[in-house]
Amino acid sequence: MKQTNTLVIGASISGLALAASLQKQGIEYIIIEKESQAVAPWRNHYDRLHLHTNKRVSNLPYKKFDNTIPQYPTRQQVVDYLEDYQKEFKIDPVFNSEARSVKRGDGYWLTETNNETFRSKYVIMATGPFGEPKPVNFKGMETFPGKLVKFRLIFMNKGHYLLCRFDLL
Repeated sequence: MKQTNTLVIGASISGLALAASLQKQGIEYIIIEKESQAVAPWRNHYDRLHLHTNKRVSNLPYKKFDNTIPQYPTRQQVVDYLEDYQKEFKIDPVFNSEARSVKRGDGYWLTETNNETFRSKYVIMATGPFGEPKPVNFKGMETFPGKLVKFRLIFMNKGHYLLCRFDLL
């Protein structure tokens, strides 16, 4: 079993930004990714894709897009930027490691993957908007009097803009 302060699940845009931010704060972390390489969703978009947001508001923390990149980067320019980001911050995800379950222990989280188990004080789900979240089932859900929602949280430009999507369970 591997132990860490913070386990980050997902190594695309949000996961890379979180890893760099945790590093800057001196917080120990491990990042896992179910695919064989980082930023898999961006690699699988159609070739002619361009960002619909200006690069000035689309960069990750601590690194801007290069001046040679146009105002609205192509899909491949975004992939290249994210690969450079990963290298610059020496972010080394554990690839081919899919989280199968996350359970709360006594003051820690146990995350079981297809390969191993991680014990951490914190778990951050950075799985992004392209995957479908796995169903959750917590004790007491069936008797909770309010509405239960699942949400997806996307942040851009150093956390200044937040987009939340809420769906009823």
